Amino acid sequence: MNNRTAASGETHVPLWESVFAVFGILLCSRALNNIFSVVPMEGEAIAPGGITAKLVIYLAFYGITAVLLMRDWNAFLQLVSRQKILVSLLVLALFSPLWSFDPMTSLEKVVGLFGCTSLGLYLYLRFPALNLLQILAAALAIILMASFFVALAYPETGLMTGAHEDLWRGVFQHKNRLGRYSVLAGVVFVTLAIWQPNQRALLIAGCGFALLLVVMSGSKTSLICGLIVFSCLAFYLFRDGRRGFAVGVTLFALISGACLVTQTVYKIVPSFLISEPANCLQKKLSGSSGACNIIEAASLRGPQSLKFKTGRGRVELWGHVLHKVKERPLLGYGVGGFWRGNKEPSNYIWEREPWHPTHAHNGFVDLAAQLGLIGAVIFGASVFSPALFAIRSGLTKGAQMETIVFGAILGSLLLGNLGESFLLKTNSFTWALMVATLLTLSSAERTTKRALARE
Repeated sequence: MNNRTAASGETHVPLWESVFAVFGILLCSRALNNIFSVVPMEGEAIAPGGITAKLVIYLAFYGITAVLLMRDWNAFLQLVSRQKILVSLLVLALFSPLWSFDPMTSLEKVVGLFGCTSLGLYLYLRFPALNLLQILAAALAIILMASFFVALAYPETGLMTGAHEDLWRGVFQHKNRLGRYSVLAGVVFVTLAIWQPNQRALLIAGCGFALLLVVMSGSKTSLICGLIVFSCLAFYLFRDGRRGFAVGVTLFALISGACLVTQTVYKIVPSFLISEPANCLQKKLSGSSGACNIIEAASLRGPQSLKFKTGRGRVELWGHVLHKVKERPLLGYGVGGFWRGNKEPSNYIWEREPWHPTHAHNGFVDLAAQLGLIGAVIFGASVFSPALFAIRSGLTKGAQMETIVFGAILGSLLLGNLGESFLLKTNSFTWALMVATLLTLSSAERTTKRALARE
């Protein structure tokens, strides 16, 4: 295994391990879901109902990951001994089937949770920070290009139907997931461009491409996340004296904000403003004499979801979930034990929300529902120190690039959980990335403290 003290530079890692890591990201991101129907949805147990194909795919991958982890048993044990807070959260999740409303489902989900956690541990221990960022960039580039191709070539697969009709979802099953991974890709590309200026032009173009997919997905949570994270990165770049680069990143933040305002205030999906000129040109070429009003046409094409009061609706949903949390405030309902459709305890939610949500659209609320206030406090404690260290480093000139990069990734993950739920999610790469990110920032913080102590 590689020493994290070399994390700021590249090191030699066998090509097959890098390919294995990219495959793991694609598998756990759900990007393969429309290719291999046996891949479970994010958060789904590994083998509900004993479906053998799912069991084989995931257990084989997690088994190989565990073997690779155990190649350096001492490094693994040292890591576990240092990360007592994060380990406490996982131990709480491990025992949660004992008080779950659905013990068997909870047990299956715990297996998947520990599996994707092992992926996060493997990525952290095996790949120094720069290598890990490059692997992330490669995997996310594949996801973006595949989503772009599927949306254009196979719209019946790549576009949403129903309330979100014609919004892009790419290789995923929902537009919000495409938005989530697209904004994550944008953050990765920008931070990698800061770290590797010789590839800056290509990476900035990649960030623009990622932002295009965020816009086409119509995900408001992703636009908010992009606005905040890109603004913070621009502020850091201005302070660090890289004003030319900062202007470009500021432009990404402004585009995110403008699209958010257009969608929430004016009820026009920005992606339709992009596609309507092509429709107008097609009409003109076909000999139509009618005038083309692009803005009016885009507003008329808006999906039903534009009429939803999303913000107020989600706050009401959070209130319903927290009402049930009060019945089990300390330990919650167990991992996977809350959302059970029209059965207790989620039937209370379904009776009050006719759209029948399957999660709280807030990772922190869902965490409290699964592991109670104890789990929420432990998670908060595991995040507090790395997040504070990243913020302080961002306000300091000459900070380690490792800290800035993974601080931005941590920010995007935490902000994403304000509107979606992927904390402690089974078979979820975003949880694996959360683990790897927290470990990387903790390592950087220890290194900084040791350096200051020697001065």
